Order: sequence, then structure tokens, then C-alpha cells
Amino acid sequence: LYGVGLGFVAHRFFGIELTPFLATSAVVGAVVGLALQDTLGNLFAGISLHTDGPFRVGDWVHVGEVEGRVEEISWRAVRLRTWGGDGVTIPNNEVARRTVVSFSQPSGPHSRVVQVGVSYAVPPNKVTAVLAEVLQQVPEVAAEPAPNVRLIGYRDSAMEYEARYWVRSYDDWRRAESEIYRLVWYHFR
Repeated sequence: LYGVGLGFVAHRFFGIELTPFLATSAVVGAVVGLALQDTLGNLFAGISLHTDGPFRVGDWVHVGEVEGRVEEISWRAVRLRTWGGDGVTIPNNEVARRTVVSFSQPSGPHSRVVQVGVSYAVPPNKVTAVLAEVLQQVPEVAAEPAPNVRLIGYRDSAMEYEARYWVRSYDDWRRAESEIYRLVWYHFR
């Protein structure tokens, strides 16, 4: 407002022509706007992420090709820590353009699947019973919803089974999967 008032006084009382100044400022504004296009895109996407709140710090998310735990949400970018311990920084405008899968919201059991191939010599009823018993022995596997086992196909050298189970926290699925594979080996022996 002071600038407009000062321009009015300069034009009215001193006869200074303001058109060259306005044209120059428009060009400078366009150049600055183009130069800051990505930065402003990140800023507005950051504002959107903060107001919408699709995820929070500590949540497990999958953004584009990256899966990790959210460590920081800033006005410029989202920082994730992957399962391998690597830090990944994704600009907010990339997060806004991608599909975001949140494994932490809503909270609750998360479904996982383990596939096991078994020889044709073993009856399917025996395999499903053994796999169901294995799932009951893993502490990370939730009792509700109940895990289930099914035969999903015939392969060249084995019948393929799928064991679907649920974990209470997304952090537990790798530990549960490892324990399932370990127990499957022992039970099948």
C-alpha cells in the first residue's frame, strides 16, 4: 500500500511516468516465478500435506517406488527411512503426484501372504493342516482375523500353497515371515 501511495504521489505531483517501472517489475516477477516454480510447487504441496494429513511422522508408507517409515515432513520434502536403513528424501510435489499407501493409518491388522511349494507326494489336507499349525505358533501372527491356507495352483515340480495371515503392527511382518519360513522347514521335515 505504501508503494502504491508513493507511486501515486510521484506520478501526480512530480510527473514521473511509472509505466517503465511497472513493465520491468512484471518481467522480473515472471522470471522469478519461473525460477521458483519447483520450490513454490513443493511449498504448496507441503501445505496440502500438512492440512490433509495423509500420514504422520513414524508411519510406514509406500510412495511411488519407495517404502519406508516417515522421519520428517517439511514444507519442502518428506524424508523416509527404508527397511534397509537408507534415507530417502522425496520432494512434496512428487508425493502429491504419486499414490501414497499408508500402512499405519488406519491402524489395525495388516494382511500378508507367504507362498510355499510342496511335493505332489504329500496330500493337500496334510499340508494345509501343517501350515495352519505353523501360523498358530508364530507370536506376531494375530488370532483375529484368523489366518487361512489354500492351494493356489499346480507348478512343474510342486503344488503351490498360500498362507494368508495378519500382523497387528506393520513393523512385525518381516519377523513373522522369517519365523513362518523357519517353522515350515522344521514341520515339513
